[in-house]
Amino acid sequence: MELIDVAIIGGRPAGLTAASTLVRQLHTTVVFDSKTYRNAAATHMHMVPTLSHRNPKEFRTEAKHDVESRYSSIRFADVVVTKVEKKNDSHFEVHDSDGTVWGFAKVILAVGCSDTHPDIEGYDQLYEHAKENDTDFIVSSVMATKIEAAGLLVSFAAPPISMSALVIHMAENAAQLSDEVTIYTHGNEELTAQLKPLVRSTFKVENRPIKRLLGIEGGARVKVEFTDGTCKEEKFLVHNPADQC
Repeated sequence: MELIDVAIIGGRPAGLTAASTLVRQLHTTVVFDSKTYRNAAATHMHMVPTLSHRNPKEFRTEAKHDVESRYSSIRFADVVVTKVEKKNDSHFEVHDSDGTVWGFAKVILAVGCSDTHPDIEGYDQLYEHAKENDTDFIVSSVMATKIEAAGLLVSFAAPPISMSALVIHMAENAAQLSDEVTIYTHGNEELTAQLKPLVRSTFKVENRPIKRLLGIEGGARVKVEFTDGTCKEEKFLVHNPADQC
């Protein structure tokens, strides 16, 4: 089997950057792209110079065109990689979903991560709504001035020792946009006990389990409904989903 120089598994920014580097040295390269992206619902990019507020799909399309139009040593395979087998230090077999077996000298894993959402009714819908409306928050938009109240959702089954420090850091970031921040620990007694000595006066810790989240006013506000039937409204809700890489 004649070996191709490099397999890049992943057609996201990391994989596309690796591809643009390799082709300049005329390495033969195949980029495997499953067409599944973590930010698939997003319509805007941020924090990438010259690409602010551009659709991520446009970035991927243009990056692919740049290398394909200039270099003949690269190709893209829009298939899922099902197996990678190391034969020796300079020979890898890559199996794809079409049943093709490829031979490569090197493999770059650029598959990225996926989000793991908490098992709370309504979360998925609000999360997708936020991504579609260009924000990292579970809300339709972020204001240029401070608002009255916001929430921080923390959902971990067993928090590590350093988790309380991370939660406080996230709450302080939310406080940049809100005068008052409620930290929702979703029934986690251990985390609640860790947080209470650390919170400042503008933070509140709410330990009651959450039944569901509802978008109201067309998604402009979030209603947090507890299992005891009571509710609290927030202008926005911050949450950092767990990563699965």
